[in-house]
Amino acid sequence: MHQKQRVLLERTIGASSARRRWSTALVSAVALVSVLTPPAMAAAPSATEEASGVAPAPVSDAATGSSDEPGPVPPKILGLEPGQSPDPDAVPDIAPSSTLTSGMLNSWQEAETPTRAERDGAKVPGCAPYTGADYPHRSSTGVAVSAHGWWKKGTCSNGTATVKACLYEYYTDDTWRRKACNTDGNLKPGGGSARRVPVRKNCPSTAMTTWRVHVDVDVNWEIDDGGIRYMTRNVACRKF
Repeated sequence: MHQKQRVLLERTIGASSARRRWSTALVSAVALVSVLTPPAMAAAPSATEEASGVAPAPVSDAATGSSDEPGPVPPKILGLEPGQSPDPDAVPDIAPSSTLTSGMLNSWQEAETPTRAERDGAKVPGCAPYTGADYPHRSSTGVAVSAHGWWKKGTCSNGTATVKACLYEYYTDDTWRRKACNTDGNLKPGGGSARRVPVRKNCPSTAMTTWRVHVDVDVNWEIDDGGIRYMTRNVACRKF
């Protein structure tokens, strides 16, 4: 073999060997990094996951408090000042005669289902439905307090409304504590036995106690004034 051909062949073989050594070193380095570094998307399991083998369900917006709508709340209590807690020793009783009133509530803080605009304090003009309610009374069946709510169109146009009726019991700390609610989301106007929402609460005692009913009318697909009718009366029915 000629001298020039031999030199060229040796150079070619050397370069090829060097490339193979470099490629092998590169593959080894990548493999080592893969072993030592955990995948970016893998999260470290919690103690609960390791014990059960099951990952926890994702946390919802409502659970973190980031939802616009309020989450689950304890039974509604009226008559407390901001920051005030109900008296744990308070019991149901007869309210002072000055509280035996009836009429319309216009404060969203006493509404059963305030809209976001109402919670934000916005004044939203709308139609004015008539909100109907009867006085709380002893039910004709069993030891229970009962009441009803209904509506009429007033200045509103639509033919159905969501009507919610709730019963509140008076307590000795001058609070009213919600004990029962019932809602009809597709109630036609008019009242009467066929077009009203009943609400009822069974009682273990026939002791005379003051109750009031709230009736909240929300006309479907139409903005309304959001007034709430309340009616108050003593009833021989006590729920602790």
